[in-house]
Amino acid sequence: MQKTIALLLSSFLSLTTLAAEGDSTRVYTEQNPLVYEDAWDLWPYAFLNDNGEPDGFNIDLIRLIMKELNIPYTIRLRPQQQAFEDLRDRKSDLMLGLAVGFHDQYGLYGNNAITLFTQSLAAPKGKPTEIKTFRDLGKEGVKVIVNPNSMSYHLMMDYGWGENAIPSSDLREVIQQVSAHEDGQIVWNTLSLKWLMNRYHIDNLQLTPVNMPHGEYKFMSNNQQLLDRLDEAYTKLYTADKITPLQDKWFYPERLKPEPPQWIWYAAGIALLLIIFASAYAISYRIQSTKLKLQNLKRNRRLALILQTSQVRIWTYDIEKNQFAWRNDNGQVAYTYSMEEFSQRYSPEDFVRLKTALERLSKGTKTEKEEELTLSLRAKDVEGGDTDLRDYYIVLSVLRRDKEGKPTVIIGTKKDVTKESQLKRDEEDRTLRYWSIFYTPIVGIMLFDKEGKIVNINPKACDMFCCEAEDIIAEKASIQDLLGISDLNLESLDGFNATHIIDLDRIPDEERKIRSIKAKGKVYNEFKLMTVYDDSEDLLGVFAFCRDITTLVSGIDQEQEIQKEMSQVTGVLDHYGNAIDATIGDTDIRLVRYSPGSHTLTIFNGTDKIQHKLTQTRCMALVGEQSKRAAMRLLNDMDDRADKVIEHNIQTALRAKGGKTLTLYFNLKPKRDKNGDIKEYLGLLRDISDLMALEKQMTIETAKVQEVENTKNSFVKNMVQDIKEPMNTVMEYVSQIGENAPTDNEEELCAGIAQNADYLLHLIDNILYLSRLEARMVEIKKDPCNFAEIFEEQCTTGWMKYQNADTRYIVENPYEQLVIDIDADNLKHAIAQIAANAAQHTKSGMVKARYDYIGRRLIISIDDTGEGIPAAQLEKIKLEKPGGAHTTKGLGLAITKELISQMEGTLEIVSEEGSGTIVYITIPCHASVIKRNKLA
Repeated sequence: MQKTIALLLSSFLSLTTLAAEGDSTRVYTEQNPLVYEDAWDLWPYAFLNDNGEPDGFNIDLIRLIMKELNIPYTIRLRPQQQAFEDLRDRKSDLMLGLAVGFHDQYGLYGNNAITLFTQSLAAPKGKPTEIKTFRDLGKEGVKVIVNPNSMSYHLMMDYGWGENAIPSSDLREVIQQVSAHEDGQIVWNTLSLKWLMNRYHIDNLQLTPVNMPHGEYKFMSNNQQLLDRLDEAYTKLYTADKITPLQDKWFYPERLKPEPPQWIWYAAGIALLLIIFASAYAISYRIQSTKLKLQNLKRNRRLALILQTSQVRIWTYDIEKNQFAWRNDNGQVAYTYSMEEFSQRYSPEDFVRLKTALERLSKGTKTEKEEELTLSLRAKDVEGGDTDLRDYYIVLSVLRRDKEGKPTVIIGTKKDVTKESQLKRDEEDRTLRYWSIFYTPIVGIMLFDKEGKIVNINPKACDMFCCEAEDIIAEKASIQDLLGISDLNLESLDGFNATHIIDLDRIPDEERKIRSIKAKGKVYNEFKLMTVYDDSEDLLGVFAFCRDITTLVSGIDQEQEIQKEMSQVTGVLDHYGNAIDATIGDTDIRLVRYSPGSHTLTIFNGTDKIQHKLTQTRCMALVGEQSKRAAMRLLNDMDDRADKVIEHNIQTALRAKGGKTLTLYFNLKPKRDKNGDIKEYLGLLRDISDLMALEKQMTIETAKVQEVENTKNSFVKNMVQDIKEPMNTVMEYVSQIGENAPTDNEEELCAGIAQNADYLLHLIDNILYLSRLEARMVEIKKDPCNFAEIFEEQCTTGWMKYQNADTRYIVENPYEQLVIDIDADNLKHAIAQIAANAAQHTKSGMVKARYDYIGRRLIISIDDTGEGIPAAQLEKIKLEKPGGAHTTKGLGLAITKELISQMEGTLEIVSEEGSGTIVYITIPCHASVIKRNKLA
């Protein structure tokens, strides 16, 4: 037994050695270097620094070992999962990873544990800690933030505690948010959390170790020989104490402080004497320092109060680090951002302005005077929870300089001035509206101060008074002089309306109070006054809105004279109107008028009695669909004042007596005003419904007669041709036989005579049967029948007469039993006829018949590879209607189409000349028994 075990171990070791030798065939050169990949966000092990370069403990360790082994290499940092997949797919040669089960699939592990991954909890100070052991992570209601690639996350998922885990890939941002809001707790690798807290100066969080399984961090590769070399080199370097400085640098920076040499202890004794003498000074300094701290604390509190009251926020920009730090009300750093992250708060244009200002301040020295810059920008208050753009007033100044006087830190203060900016924009908008209204060309506007002196006048008012604005303002014209108002209190003028009439020709120039007014003649002005007050209800001034009504008043006088003349004409028109009313009052003729200005159509019963007054929209609603386009064209012509007679028959949506469509005949002529412009259209309309109904009935009857005549002629023509051909054949054969002269082919001729006679009988039968069909004398009677039994029989019957040896005849019967309600006798006739047509025109190839029952429909198809139907003839067949004329030779297809139609089915033909024909028959029916054939 022991020998057997030894033999097995020997074989296993041999196989392992062979596998290792297979992995070791890779030779690393400058052209083919070793590829090391790692995560880019595993602080402080491997990450991208501020310059975008690989950095961390793993990176320094690989560089040290590769130098020791003299192996060319290249380093690539990627997302952690992608780095593991690249190692598994041999796109990379080496990485560092946890030796845990969920990493076994990606590669082999080295023997040395580079470091141990312990887990800790980062949570705000002063809050009770609920998590101290691994089991605490599974408590109900416990929520922790974890990295989805971490061991703690995988363990929580394995134990079914996934609901308590809050996965987050960017723990750098998360730990800053937890610190800023002092809310939340993170479980992750202890050294990573410690490094992030030191990196971002987080002092309000505490680390608490979690008692849970730890992970060993080892080399990973698919090359066993490479792992052996790495373990050997690592052991050698660790023994030489070259690994410890790297661990101190990245994990324990506090150890980097060198221990003092022995001579310092001797110096310490001497220094102790100095310390005793300096202690008094130190105590005094401490007291002063405490006072200064208290003063600074008071100042910080005052500053915080000022910042909160004035809504001013502070941030600083470190020029050397190219980094922004957002500070809270106490002046402490709350968030840090890169240039790219900070730019997301501004629009691209505003951030370019901000960046330019920072560059200007960065290049300044003490000798230059530019110490402060101000900007007005729009930005998002992300820290305040507002993602909308707001207006800010930003002041930039130099906070700190180096020894050479060059700026190192710039401070920026940001004040939210959104409300002030909006008020300014509203004020500008009101000012714009004021000037837009004041300078309107429609009405004259004048503004007087509280003393009644003019301070502004718009161009329309200047035109009314024939003056220049500068002249009348310089003359300080008063409201009393301009509008004739005297002895009135200005505050009582609000809403005052009046008409001012003045004859300027009667006032000598030397007596005019306002010499800048150049108007002449009698002037009529209508005006309205409006007083304006400030917030204290003190009078600011008076607005005067003026309108020149001189032309209107003159027109009234002329209108009175015209009215006298019109009254005389009216009497004559009334006489003629009464005569017209008597003539057309009881007829179907009406006077009609269309006004393009108001878009209304007025119908009169007589000359002046309005029967209907219709808007254009109402007119179109009453017009029938057939006449809508014509009616709209006529209305558009009249709206455009077309110089022509408007004449047309319009069908309405109304019904006349007897249910006929009401049809109106319109005839309107344009009527012009005194300037020759078309003013309106006048004319007559007449009810022609009876006449149009009579014409329509005559047209229908004529069309019917013509259709019957065409059908008859076409049918007779086709039948004569079909009968003439076999009759000519019979006559020719008879003449060849003769009376007493037997011929050699007498038997053949007699067979031809018999065949053509049979065709004639068959044709006559089809004519009679088609006549019965079209006369609806053939009864369509639906009875249950087993279609699976009759289908193949009817197909064989149809093509039996025309079968030939070069053609295959196939029947596909998918059902063992299919009982459907259908007229079996007539359907048999249709199937046999279609099968006969297919066999008759197929000389070689195949004729296939098949059917199926789908969706309560029987579908039959018969296709062949025969002659096919020419496209022109196929189009005629598709256009033939049941009961119409038939243009195809023979009546078989016509009878079939008529039969299928009367059975409420359809017949479709698909054909290509020279390729064959497919005929589809679809008949709706009900199936009571459906039993398909079993598949072989």
